[in-house]
Amino acid sequence: MDPAQQYTAPTADVRAAVADLMAAGVPGDGAQPLVAYHLAPGSPFGVIARNTELAVFAGDFHETQATLSHEYAPYEDISGFFVVIDTTTGMPAGSSRYVDGGVGLNPTLCDLENIGTLPEVTREMRGLLEANPRAWDLTTMEVHRKYRGHHDSYRTTGMLARMFVLAAETYDVPGLSLVASERAYQAQIRAGFPQRLLSNEVLVYPDGIELKVTWVDIRHAHPIMLDHLGKLRANAAKDPAVAQALPVLTPYIRGIATGAGYDQYLDMTPR
Repeated sequence: MDPAQQYTAPTADVRAAVADLMAAGVPGDGAQPLVAYHLAPGSPFGVIARNTELAVFAGDFHETQATLSHEYAPYEDISGFFVVIDTTTGMPAGSSRYVDGGVGLNPTLCDLENIGTLPEVTREMRGLLEANPRAWDLTTMEVHRKYRGHHDSYRTTGMLARMFVLAAETYDVPGLSLVASERAYQAQIRAGFPQRLLSNEVLVYPDGIELKVTWVDIRHAHPIMLDHLGKLRANAAKDPAVAQALPVLTPYIRGIATGAGYDQYLDMTPR
């Protein structure tokens, strides 16, 4: 199926693709319903991730099949995905797209150059990509609405983030370029994700969406995130809000940094 058609594939087609994906093996011991897979560029299972992108972005940003297929057309052949599957429903809970396009086809750099309002950030991003030619662009990360606002939301995003940490080890990915909303950026800060904001100025897209431009030092996620968790624990006695959040943040941060509670449910084999 052509990538442009995958965004609006019928639910039956998505469910069939998930069933075929799981038929090759379901990671884990069955104790947790959420499992995750790596879909390589050109994967026949890409319909699972693209359909998830449209389902989420249509509600959050009023995107359509036409706008998404136009935006990602230059990158479809070099787009891979991580997808989280709910084994109880046989449907995706969330997904994340990465683009392995080097300097020439990096979505963040292309957006910076096309919009042209942040020349210093553009130069810095180009320099980072030239110095790290194996870097990926973390292009999207989305969670279906029914999984938001509770434990499943943290587990879904945590599993997706953990797969990027594993990619740094497995595929020698030194860093990630990324544009993020204020909400997503603050969530990453709370988790201690090893990101660096390239400017306090936001990148304003033609449709008015404002995103922060960051670089993620994914190779050093383990020590940076565990150090962040240690600081949170130290502050918990003085900050009731931190103390209240720790029971949720602790397994989330440890899971991303070390794989505890996550890795056995992740299949990094490219499908």
